[in-house]
Amino acid sequence: MDGWAWHQDVEHFRADRRKQNALGREGWLPLRFTWHDLTQHPTEVVAEIRAALTRALAHTDRGT
Repeated sequence: MDGWAWHQDVEHFRADRRKQNALGREGWLPLRFTWHDLTQHPTEVVAEIRAALTRALAHTDRGT
């Protein structure tokens, strides 16, 4: 979950971007959601997570 409350200043925001880039280099796909997404659109959030997992499993099954 992502939100401005966690980014108290520009450096915290930049640090989060560096962390996300490091995860991407390791093959992870970070999904980012806001509190509003979670509370107002939970069905869509779950659908997006499921779609990402389905795609990741398909790539694993193919050895990619």
